[in-house]
Amino acid sequence: MNTVSFLDVKRSVSRDILRGRFRANDKLPSETVLAEQFGTSRLTMHRALRELAEEGLLRRRTSSGTRVADPAREIVGYVGLLMQDVIWGGRQGEWLFALTQVLLKSGIALIPCSYHGDAPRALEIARRFVNQNILGAVAMPCAENFNLVLDAFTERELPVVIAGKYERPESPVHYISTNHYGGAALLARHLWEDGHRRFAALTASHTQDACTRMAGFCDTIRELGGTLVADGQCEVRNLDDIPALARRWRQQPQAPEAVFCGNDLIAFELMAALHADGLRIPDDLAVAGMGDDPMGKAALSPLTTVHVPLAEEGALIGQTLLKSIRGELTGVFHRELDGTLVVRESCGCGTLVRPRARKPQTPNQKEACLKRR
Repeated sequence: MNTVSFLDVKRSVSRDILRGRFRANDKLPSETVLAEQFGTSRLTMHRALRELAEEGLLRRRTSSGTRVADPAREIVGYVGLLMQDVIWGGRQGEWLFALTQVLLKSGIALIPCSYHGDAPRALEIARRFVNQNILGAVAMPCAENFNLVLDAFTERELPVVIAGKYERPESPVHYISTNHYGGAALLARHLWEDGHRRFAALTASHTQDACTRMAGFCDTIRELGGTLVADGQCEVRNLDDIPALARRWRQQPQAPEAVFCGNDLIAFELMAALHADGLRIPDDLAVAGMGDDPMGKAALSPLTTVHVPLAEEGALIGQTLLKSIRGELTGVFHRELDGTLVVRESCGCGTLVRPRARKPQTPNQKEACLKRR
């Protein structure tokens, strides 16, 4: 009777290869010898090696036997990428490029898929990934419960790294994130120290990162004693709604003096609407964004923002996933990367702002400590 299942054999051979026990172009022992080593039948061993060859990790030829594929020259496996929208341009392109390059150095190709904020679609894609025998996955969760999607991977014991902070106490997962809460809090303090006291805040999606940025800004403003104007905390579902929203704010007896935008694109749309109405930025209204899109330097009013280290984040996600695939990680890996405050004309160029010590949001959340460029 076999003491080791087919999947265990296949997973064990994969890890031996990825950990370097069998190196590129090495010839593997015969199926009979391997079957004895793994405590299984020759038929099970044959099936495991055949499937690993189909997935690209091995090369099988009748004349030369079974050899390990060379990751420097060949694709030896695939990793699934599940995110809201896959965009290869702009700052997200930096993140994708860094992630892709790290994986390709080990001969692993990325399969990117968008789920457009639709949780059932995300679950369907995850199940299809699993059926394709991928080596692991990178997932960027929506604000809705994402546990079912993660379960599709973890039930098959596939390594997963989350792009973004994702607390899952019952079954923790690796995650790499930018400190979105801390970055938004730093912007709030900068606006406060520049003398603004009435604020509005805009976000444009249900992603967890967007919600965290909004919370970081609004919590800090309240702690400082500032005011969020009536209807000042808004989610924009259509960017074309921004001009009417900005006019409605200005008609209030207590209009906002500064607006925090959850990403730079919202800030660009808001500034364009304000310029079209003849307002001056920052004299009539200060504007700040997040992300440090390259276009921020060329805007009509160069944009104050937080530089999010997306390239560093993408590279670290790739490195963490590779370690998880190779079985080199002990415990669950969490990391939040600090951003950098970039002060430009849209908020005025005031005194240098240094982040102050403050209480953490939760006992498990590290203290935000971002540096200004």
